[in-house]
Amino acid sequence: MDNEIILVPSKLSRPRFQEIAALRFGDMVKGVVDIEKRIMAIGGDLHADEEAYLLERGSVQENLWGVNLQHQNLAGGKWQAMSLAEQLGNIGSEYERAWSWKQKNNLPYFEKAFFRMIELIDLTLTDPRWKGLRLREIARLREQVCEELTETGKTKSLSKYFLQFAVEARG
Repeated sequence: MDNEIILVPSKLSRPRFQEIAALRFGDMVKGVVDIEKRIMAIGGDLHADEEAYLLERGSVQENLWGVNLQHQNLAGGKWQAMSLAEQLGNIGSEYERAWSWKQKNNLPYFEKAFFRMIELIDLTLTDPRWKGLRLREIARLREQVCEELTETGKTKSLSKYFLQFAVEARG
């Protein structure tokens, strides 16, 4: 069962949870819940693994931030016409903006850039072309940018990652 993600459509017994935990992290199980469908995915190494697993099976990524969509025209289908390099290049632009505003201690501008970036990542996560490992990478990227931009003292480590996609998209 190593690295196996399990879909939990109903109750799971405590012994089963303990069995899964023993195989992974000892006394802990990571999981992601689709509240609408009332299902849960557990057993991955990362939350991003379970998120990708649910998205591949028809779960929908919602705007969890409670802010209005900034990219209405992209959400209407233009985003899915872009290549992955174009999508990640655009996400990288918002990442750079957010980082810059964070360094300048301009919280309102930082938040706007941050939410635009998350929105673009979420649009990428719901693009039906991206499946499997690619989808997991995008979900993991979402975790990474959130961690990097919201924790104090973190270094700016994703610039080179995004830059390669921006260069490829222009090429």
